[in-house]
Amino acid sequence: MTVKVCVFGPESTGKSTLVKNLAEHFNAPMVPEYAEQLIREQDGDISYPDMRKIAEGQLKLVAQALESEPQLLICDTDLITTTIWSHKLFGKCDPWIEDGVKKQSYDLYLLLDVDVPWVDDTHRYLPEDRKDFFNVCQKRLEEYGCAYKIISGSFAERQEKAVSAIRHML
Repeated sequence: MTVKVCVFGPESTGKSTLVKNLAEHFNAPMVPEYAEQLIREQDGDISYPDMRKIAEGQLKLVAQALESEPQLLICDTDLITTTIWSHKLFGKCDPWIEDGVKKQSYDLYLLLDVDVPWVDDTHRYLPEDRKDFFNVCQKRLEEYGCAYKIISGSFAERQEKAVSAIRHML
């Protein structure tokens, strides 16, 4: 059985870098953030119909990674993130995505805090709203009864805390 870990939280908190580092540390497969790829391809533009494409793309990447039945899978985001962004950007969310949240399962979420500096990028939208976004992320994890650990501190401290949390799961 695969232990699935989702690195989760606001923009520019080191999620993608942490996912890569954890995958390397544990010699485990990783699933990148599909939204980042799509948004870059569209030069930073995103529309409401793209939210479903993002959800479908993320699910496809996870399913492909699970085909080899790894002991551990590290994922950069999930469908809860897609619902939060959809509501934030468009004031609504496709019911298909909301239903998908109830069907996905992760053993642990690593919720990254906003105590690191903002780094601008094509696929980032809310530099001044990260703490509020963090609070929404935490609230949604609690609403869905997800196991999570808040990861804060320097990038090195985040790595140490994340490794420790995953070791505890294994």
